Amino acid sequence: MSVSLADVRTKIAGRLATVQGIGQVHDYFRAVTTMAELNDWFRRSGRLHFWCVSLAPSDAYVTVGKDGPGRFPSNYELAHYNFQIHGFYALDDANGSEKVFADIVERVIAAFRADKKLGDTVIDSGPLQWVEGGGPESMRMMPPGEGGALCHYARLALRVKVQTEP
Repeated sequence: MSVSLADVRTKIAGRLATVQGIGQVHDYFRAVTTMAELNDWFRRSGRLHFWCVSLAPSDAYVTVGKDGPGRFPSNYELAHYNFQIHGFYALDDANGSEKVFADIVERVIAAFRADKKLGDTVIDSGPLQWVEGGGPESMRMMPPGEGGALCHYARLALRVKVQTEP
C-alpha cells in the first residue's frame, strides 16, 4: 500500500490529538506573528497551548528493494521521513507550569510509543525523541519580540518509514 506524505502528517496530528490535555493541534507549523492571532488562540482554548507538526529540515531518502526469490519478486520503494513536533505552553509559575508541560510531553511520547504504525499507516515510526526543551533555557516568546507571551517549548523528533510504491 502506497502512503503519501500528507497521509503521514495527518496521522501524526491525529495521534497528538488523542493525548489528554494536549491543547490545539495543527498539522503544519503555525507562524504566530501578531498579538491579535495569539489572543484569538487564547480565547478559543482558555490558555495558550498548542502543538504543530512539521517536516524536519533534513531530506527524506528512498530505498528500493526486492522481496523474495524467483521469477516474479515483489518490488517496493520505502521513504524515510523526519518530522518535528513543536509544543508551546504558556508560563504559569504559580501553578508549576514547567512540571505540567513536562507531564504532557511525556504523555505525547507514550502515545507514539503505543502506536508505532500510526494506525497501520506506516511501516514503522519512532522512537519519538525529546530533542529540545524542558527547562527555563528553552522558553520562547510567542509571537517573538516584545509584548508576546512567555511559553515553555519542546521540540520532538519522529522518524517515519513508509511504503511509497507497491
